[in-house]
Amino acid sequence: MKEMKYKDFKIKTEGFVRANNLRYGSIAKVMVTKNNKNAVFAFAAAGLEATPARLKTYELMKMAIGKVKEIIDLGQWGTCREYTFELKDKQFLEAKDPKWWVSAKPRS
Repeated sequence: MKEMKYKDFKIKTEGFVRANNLRYGSIAKVMVTKNNKNAVFAFAAAGLEATPARLKTYELMKMAIGKVKEIIDLGQWGTCREYTFELKDKQFLEAKDPKWWVSAKPRS
């Protein structure tokens, strides 16, 4: 588990791991904590988007952490929230209620 601090936040992740869903090559879960309150960020990279010729795992993780920091900087971080993103055209874009994410909250 990798852990880092950013401003008043603690960011933890195990990095990208292979997903069971064959459509997505790998998924990273990032837990963000401030004052004992958590939010979860999930990032998915489809197999073709994440091939070595395109982006390496460390580049994907750098992009994912950058997206987390961006949300913190914009003041959009909220406790008990789940943020989901998919890699498209070499950038992580927000994904609303993606099928690959197993949420702790009921689907809408």
